[in-house]
Amino acid sequence: MISNRRKITLIGYLRHCFPFESWSTKSARIDVIIYLAGKVTDKAFSWLEPLCTALIVALVTVPIALVYPFGIIDPSFTVQVGCALAVFLVIEFANYLSHYMQHYVPVLWELHKVHHSATFLNPLTAKRGHPLSLVFDGIVRGLIAGIPVGLFKIIFGLGVTETLLLYASANKLGSMITLDTLKHSHFPVSFGWLEAVFISPRMHHIHHSSNARHWDKNLGVNLSIWDWMFCTGYKPGENEKIILGFGTGEERDYESVSGAYIGPLLKQWYLIAGRQSSNAAALNRGSFGEGILWRKAVASSIAPEQRAVLTADN
Repeated sequence: MISNRRKITLIGYLRHCFPFESWSTKSARIDVIIYLAGKVTDKAFSWLEPLCTALIVALVTVPIALVYPFGIIDPSFTVQVGCALAVFLVIEFANYLSHYMQHYVPVLWELHKVHHSATFLNPLTAKRGHPLSLVFDGIVRGLIAGIPVGLFKIIFGLGVTETLLLYASANKLGSMITLDTLKHSHFPVSFGWLEAVFISPRMHHIHHSSNARHWDKNLGVNLSIWDWMFCTGYKPGENEKIILGFGTGEERDYESVSGAYIGPLLKQWYLIAGRQSSNAAALNRGSFGEGILWRKAVASSIAPEQRAVLTADN
């Protein structure tokens, strides 16, 4: 009997787990630089998200506090768990909404392109993003999170810090369940039927695909429920091929520090001023649409002959 299974060696296993040739690419080097720079930029803007949350909490609680006292119901352990899950769901939606807007609003997409320009996924790619894009994420998250946090403050007397700590626990559990670290890796792990609820690494790999039928899909962070609810979910086939990046060569624009940080701002200016950048004719989702505030879905924006090329398996 002849076996079709390849012999696995220790060297082969290590090469598969740690593809050193990929870590030597320009894409990986920029991941490292942005990750290290993020240690500074994250701290510089870290106050924005809690400030937005505090402002919304004040708007929610101050008017109601004039009529009703805080802490109407004593929060038992079960109630606190429920609050944590509720805030987790709301912030997951906030992350989905922010991500959706950064794909469909052209001026925001120019910033978000930095993340999608990666041609090699590794755990550091999760932090690969323009600082202004991450600021936008934080503002949206902070504003929306303030609503349930304010309500829980009124009903259960839970403080902002206490509620956000409960959320942090739920979020950590969600990240562990969905193997968050592997979402930016070369390990295509699928969750099978559980992908109806959770975003698997394989689903997120689709999100980074250059194939047009994969564009703007699987925008959730830990949960896929918002994707299925708003028709952006995509369950990949078992042998579906994925090639990372834009598929147009525009990835090279982001392989330098200036390209990753200054380039997106220049492209925003070109877009706002109505001028053409060097990649204005490139076949990528940033080239399609109307105006600078919104664009059509890819399927209705690409000419049939272009769509045939971009959806073809490489």
